[in-house]
Amino acid sequence: MGTKLFYISTSGSSASVWLARTLSMHEEIAVSHGTEIPAFSNPNDFFEYYQPLLETSHCFLGAIHMSDAHGCRMRLPILKFGGVFAGMLRDPITRTCSQFTAKNQAEFQRRPGRERLFRLHADTAEIHAACLKFLGRAKLQPSQIEFLRATIQTLRNDLDLMCNATPDELFFYETLVSDPGEYRRLCVHITQGQLDVEKSLETAIYETGVINPHLPKRGQSNEELFFGLSDDLKAIFTIAVIVYSYRGGIIKRYFTFGYDVTSPLSEETISEAKSTIASLH
Repeated sequence: MGTKLFYISTSGSSASVWLARTLSMHEEIAVSHGTEIPAFSNPNDFFEYYQPLLETSHCFLGAIHMSDAHGCRMRLPILKFGGVFAGMLRDPITRTCSQFTAKNQAEFQRRPGRERLFRLHADTAEIHAACLKFLGRAKLQPSQIEFLRATIQTLRNDLDLMCNATPDELFFYETLVSDPGEYRRLCVHITQGQLDVEKSLETAIYETGVINPHLPKRGQSNEELFFGLSDDLKAIFTIAVIVYSYRGGIIKRYFTFGYDVTSPLSEETISEAKSTIASLH
């Protein structure tokens, strides 16, 4: 067996807090959410932090949702260390809309200079330029910037996971929060086959555990969420999906895992988005 260390990669709005809390209910697992541990500048700092803990603890130790470790950034380093990597996928429309919340909207005006984030990489710069041209704007509005940020974070990190993680390393929000079998699969994976979830713990997790107590019992469908967006935000999401489809086949990759990301998109908007992107080259 390798090192008793694992990392679970998520990119926000994937029940990461709930997952850290419920996994830690197991007496031999201790999971820290990214907000509970230092912000590591590189994987070596992460391992230096955990090495003394591994030497004194009998538990499997892990972290989830560190802000600088989305996608597969931690995968090779932790595998080389002898640990385990897992990645979390969620329907991209639902995840993006979940990140674009009233809480975020209240903070839009307090985040000056956020638009420069999109100039850091060729893919994000292309998406940003296409959005400006499509919308006929010199600058995006604060709400548009934050929606684009949420969209890019979701699609970019998911594409990294789908391209570079193995199928057994990928887990799915929709089944994980509702199917004890998927939860057991995750538990077995991160403990390298050493631990399982006892029935009593499973009952506590699924019958008494609450993932998002502030949300209504029935969440909106992808179509309902998407149709509730303004036309400019629909166009921004469509442009990002098309760019990542050209760059990495993201539409087909999502479909492989059961996510039909194009069904709510307007054919007219898709056509206009493709023309706008083509005009940039």
